[in-house]
Amino acid sequence: MWESDSLEKHCNLLLMKRWQNSAIFPSKFITLWQNSDSNHNGIVSLQNLVNDSFSLHAEELHPQKCHQAVRNKASCYRCGSNVGVEIPQHLGEIRVLPCNRTRQVPSKKCAVGMSSPSPSGFVWQDHWHPVFCSVSTFETSVQINSCLKRKLVYFMGDSTVRQWLWNLTKRVSTLKYLDIHKFGNLKNGLAMDVSRSILIQFKKHGHPYVSSHAYTVTDHSYIAREIDSVAGDKDTAVVISLGQHFRPFPLELFVRRLINVRAAIQRLLLRSPETRVIIKAENIREMDAEPERFGDFHGYTQYLAAKDVFRGLNVGMVDAWDMTLASATSNVHPPHYVVGNQVEMFLTYIC
Repeated sequence: MWESDSLEKHCNLLLMKRWQNSAIFPSKFITLWQNSDSNHNGIVSLQNLVNDSFSLHAEELHPQKCHQAVRNKASCYRCGSNVGVEIPQHLGEIRVLPCNRTRQVPSKKCAVGMSSPSPSGFVWQDHWHPVFCSVSTFETSVQINSCLKRKLVYFMGDSTVRQWLWNLTKRVSTLKYLDIHKFGNLKNGLAMDVSRSILIQFKKHGHPYVSSHAYTVTDHSYIAREIDSVAGDKDTAVVISLGQHFRPFPLELFVRRLINVRAAIQRLLLRSPETRVIIKAENIREMDAEPERFGDFHGYTQYLAAKDVFRGLNVGMVDAWDMTLASATSNVHPPHYVVGNQVEMFLTYIC
């Protein structure tokens, strides 16, 4: 996971320091703009939100000190970043070493409770290979049916996890998608295999849910409430996917929603420790999809926030961010082989 977060404050900027070496994002900091009254800045620490009774800290920054900080730092937004750094004119000795072509396959199967590094894996020949655990193979419908037999699966979230339901119904002919007579294109979904006692349901999360399609809100419910209605047992799995519809809104809204979901997961695991809970991270999306509102900059911030909030829980993580990034899909609804990789990792967690 991450080292302890350190907060640096410069001119209404809140810089949250992450890894010492970031390979995915060019900056080592995440900039969170805070609304301020007079000279007061609201400083929100995710670690405090999760572990310290969700406390908020406020601190005053004098304007003169602010300007001094700007003069001391060439530019606030470049603090700790490799952007705009001059390339050295004289480089030292460069040694090229032969590549080690023997890849070490992780011996441990992916299981809930494992922490994933960054990056968490790589794509080779359209298949996802985690670096911290091994993924089981589910190439045939017989293997998938054997895994899902007598399982009750809840998909909760946005349309990117609804793709998992569609992927399973296409790969398993006996798993039938049912028409539950709901309104609009964004209706909830249900699939079942009566002979094997398999039931999979998808339910979209509550507001905010941004879409150009019409949908009914009569059955809207927040994920935390849905989790509280799950009894749970060894044959129950819950998959949660949040993020895409929160990108246009302040990060605080997303973090508060994650905290509520975390508390609901804790209650679920307290009454049923054998229940498998899987967190699906966000997909990257199109570069031209209103980047000011839905760009991957916002998505990456939320991705890191989600990993922070769910850290320490006995849950599994399907790192869809790294999976779609390594596949270079740039599509909020990636191709079937990428969705298939996500589904196979999910099946590995529950079987």
